[in-house]
Amino acid sequence: SNPDFNYNVIVPGTELCIPPGTYQACSPNSVEYVIKTGDSLSTVATANNLTPSQLLIANPTLRPANFLIVGTKICIPRPAASSNV
Repeated sequence: SNPDFNYNVIVPGTELCIPPGTYQACSPNSVEYVIKTGDSLSTVATANNLTPSQLLIANPTLRPANFLIVGTKICIPRPAASSNV
């Protein structure tokens, strides 16, 4: 999208073209979460009793090295309901 851009140096006022992302609806076993300022893969995982790996599995478009962009929607997997027998 930005073939001549140096991704190592971003200066104020730089304009970037950001292609639209693809979003998959969350499974019935998950809830949608919108990334907020200060969130990281680790903090979101920990706050939901998950590991970062579990978040990556539930959100295949995320990559460990990617920054989480504020406003991005991700799926937070929920544990299966346990039955007391």
